[in-house]
Amino acid sequence: MATQTSADELDHAPWDESHVWGRYREVHTTPHSVVRIIEYWAGGRTSVHRHDAVTETIMVVSGSVRFSIGTDPSSLRGVVAHAGDVVRIPAGTWHAAECVATGGDPWAVAVEECHGENAALGYEILRAAPAIAATPVH
Repeated sequence: MATQTSADELDHAPWDESHVWGRYREVHTTPHSVVRIIEYWAGGRTSVHRHDAVTETIMVVSGSVRFSIGTDPSSLRGVVAHAGDVVRIPAGTWHAAECVATGGDPWAVAVEECHGENAALGYEILRAAPAIAATPVH
């Protein structure tokens, strides 16, 4: 059974700042699901990657995010999601994400839910292209 998480606990979850494109913090986990708050920083992009056993559902909360998605990592299709939009990335789909800086916003914020086999144990990531560094905003 999942444990209850308070809003205060969400505010104090540690940020994972090991990425060049932005940062995230895990705010809820179960054996087959992880929920994260993600900041995508302008100028950066996640690696082009896929997860064979995990599906991602991402809701953009503020700003805009360009998701590049497809079955072939060399010919991804770009889709821009704005605040309130939801993007679903099925398991096995190549993808990348980057902040689309508009109106002077140096970052975009999203909530991501990853679900699938062993999602909370650190699922596999297969990379086809490296991440692009952004200028940190914090």
